[in-house]
Amino acid sequence: MRRQFPEQDSRVRTWAGRAYTDDELSRRFDQTATGSDDGLMDEEAARRLVARERESSQSDLMDEATVKRKLAEERAREREKDAVDAEEARRAAAARAACQDSSDESSRSRSRSRSRTEPPRPASKPVSFEPLSGEGDGLQSGAMVMLTNLKQAAALNGSRGKLERFDAASGRWEVKLLASGDVKAIRPDNLLPAPDTEDASAAPSSPVPEIAPRSPPPAPELTGRAQGAAASRVAAPAPAPKPARRMGTVRWYNGRRKLGAVIPDGPADATDLFIPAQGAPNGSQVPPQPGGLFHGTRVSFLPMTIKSEAANGKQKTEVVCMDVRPLAGQKGLLCGVDTNAGAKERNDDRIAAQDLHELGFLSGIFDGHRGGSCAEFAAKQVPPNVLSAYRTRAKREGSLVKLSAEKEAALIAEALAESFEVTDKAWLVAARKKDLQEGSTGIVALVSHGFAAPVEAKLAEGCAALWPKPKEAPEKEKRPGTVARAPGGIAKLFVAWAGDCRCVLLRGRQGLRISEDHRPQRADEKRRVEKAGGLVVRDAHKVWRVGPRPDNKFAKELQKGKKDGQQMSVFLSTCRGFGDPTFKSPDPIVIVTPDVKTVDLVPEDWACVLGSDGVFDALSDQEVADVVWRAMAGHGKDAVRAAKEVVQTALRKGSRDNVTAVICRFGWATPPEMDSTVAAVISSSGLENPAFTAPVEPSDDVNMFG
Repeated sequence: MRRQFPEQDSRVRTWAGRAYTDDELSRRFDQTATGSDDGLMDEEAARRLVARERESSQSDLMDEATVKRKLAEERAREREKDAVDAEEARRAAAARAACQDSSDESSRSRSRSRSRTEPPRPASKPVSFEPLSGEGDGLQSGAMVMLTNLKQAAALNGSRGKLERFDAASGRWEVKLLASGDVKAIRPDNLLPAPDTEDASAAPSSPVPEIAPRSPPPAPELTGRAQGAAASRVAAPAPAPKPARRMGTVRWYNGRRKLGAVIPDGPADATDLFIPAQGAPNGSQVPPQPGGLFHGTRVSFLPMTIKSEAANGKQKTEVVCMDVRPLAGQKGLLCGVDTNAGAKERNDDRIAAQDLHELGFLSGIFDGHRGGSCAEFAAKQVPPNVLSAYRTRAKREGSLVKLSAEKEAALIAEALAESFEVTDKAWLVAARKKDLQEGSTGIVALVSHGFAAPVEAKLAEGCAALWPKPKEAPEKEKRPGTVARAPGGIAKLFVAWAGDCRCVLLRGRQGLRISEDHRPQRADEKRRVEKAGGLVVRDAHKVWRVGPRPDNKFAKELQKGKKDGQQMSVFLSTCRGFGDPTFKSPDPIVIVTPDVKTVDLVPEDWACVLGSDGVFDALSDQEVADVVWRAMAGHGKDAVRAAKEVVQTALRKGSRDNVTAVICRFGWATPPEMDSTVAAVISSSGLENPAFTAPVEPSDDVNMFG
């Protein structure tokens, strides 16, 4: 669903842009239409950018089979390397122990016995032997040696050379390398006796090779303390093997706190592994974006053991997950939009759909009236204002780790409400300077995840509470969760709206209305408008509208029965929204304060639909749910085509307003399957009949009294 973006650029294109229709892309990226979008791209550039992002992101991800194969290859290489290192360490330790245990007297006696039996060799330049401290290691000047266990000059390990002299001051041997002729000062611990091969034949003959053994003699059998001391010298510690990557399923990950938990693959009762602050540097993204971690996301990770202090003051060890990476091929949140001017000359609806970094994915519809400038302004300003308001509140709270899930959700809801207020104030300042009277309703939906469900102990009821049975195995608690395979992790849907745009959540086969339209006929809204000094009336088309106070000249003409549509068009069919300066001052008849509702998503929730009043003037909530279900479950259409189906169905049923639909498809959930019986019922309801037309309510711009 998202990728990490620079915080300063709120207009960065996201993967949700793939779901935009051609008309939407043309409207958002046509510079000539707005005249002020110097930093935006045209349609062709946007398509190229999306293609590059898709290719670059998919190149960093691997599917599960590839990860398993690479893990197996890596483990095999590590085992082979560990075996070679252990064998080299064993041989080196054995050689050093043998050299230390053999005395100089036995070496000289073997040399004298060999000199009696072998014929004399040609005379060569005599080599001086001095009782140096290095001889205690079984090394003599002129001996052939092999360099080993060098750290600073690891490239020389395995090189052969000849001992020149021992420097008592530094405690090192001067070794002349056979390959390059260079002389290096090496400590005795890094030298091993080397057999005389063809490389050594090129060096001048010397009696020293007769003294040094060609191969390490077998270690003598020792007992008692000597055996323990020799064993301590021979047993070299083997290098610790590197931990291999493992796989698991994310139970929850909170990008705001940068903490989470992973269910490791293995036994069903395995303990969750904790994701620390540096374990997954990915914000709050979800697939299909690279690095996205959602409830139920399949991941690979690197286990690491850390030590921490327990409550009793003792040290405890814990295995945590580091370098957590999602596997490729997983579905996340997909967004599809479509908009149509309908029977009007222009389309004043605007759409917002983008990632909000650690908060989640936000989509919205802004339905403008008397022009589209206010809706355009709100669509651009509300998303960054939401993020800014949340970060300000989070900074005030200090550490988010100590906050409960309820408090954290309250911070997000307050940020959504504040973003509406801040955006409206900024627009009113600009509108008064330019004498603009435009306005807009608006609705936004934010999908935010990473909330951990608390584990509640199940209490016995009735007689069972009086006679508990401790010997019985405790019943496994069922923890709530958004994804069935990751219980305990919850994603929330935050919806904020001001006006008559609507949000419908698709839970199984049902269409659940999340928002409630702000209409003047609502009892609470009517009381608020009249208390503020406004007037609530019903026009000739039986549409309830709100207008200025009764002593206003337009209101007086209305009471006298005049029907001048141009003058009466200032009456609105909604009582909340952005803009409309004449309704904000001096009397707050129309306000922008939104209602905010929070819903915990369950495994049966598979899509969310946002629609302008042009959609729901012609279709009911359940009819919209049926259209989306039929398009996606029955015909296999994606989110974009399903949004087109909703818009076209509303137009076929007689909607004459601007019609806009946004569909957020939750890829981690599966819609109910459609059988032939249900498809026949939907077809008979008129949703697929182009000739079917239903009466609709007129929009804000029609003549109210003619």
